Amino acid sequence: MNQELKRLAQNARNRLMSKGENGTSGVKKMNAPLSPNVKFKVISTFESDEVFKNRTREVLEKGVLNPIGELIDANYYRTLDEGKKQKYLLDVIEKFNRYKKEFERREQKLVY
Repeated sequence: MNQELKRLAQNARNRLMSKGENGTSGVKKMNAPLSPNVKFKVISTFESDEVFKNRTREVLEKGVLNPIGELIDANYYRTLDEGKKQKYLLDVIEKFNRYKKEFERREQKLVY
């Protein structure tokens, strides 16, 4: 699976560099350095992001003491194993911080 993912990523990279599927456009094929630090991010749907954004705004306006606890879907969280719970929690925290910064920037623009 890991090799297949690497092959697909290399093919996508080649297409972005205007090469063919096999890198055959008269240009010598470059080998991409493989790094264990590569991160993949699943892009969520716009609707779910809007719902999360609105919930984040409500939580911030209320001034609750545990905003992450308010944003987590407890029913979904209980169904996950330990590793997935940690990933889910980190994803919620990352999205919360991103939207919080966005709201703060908007407020600063309104003050000036």
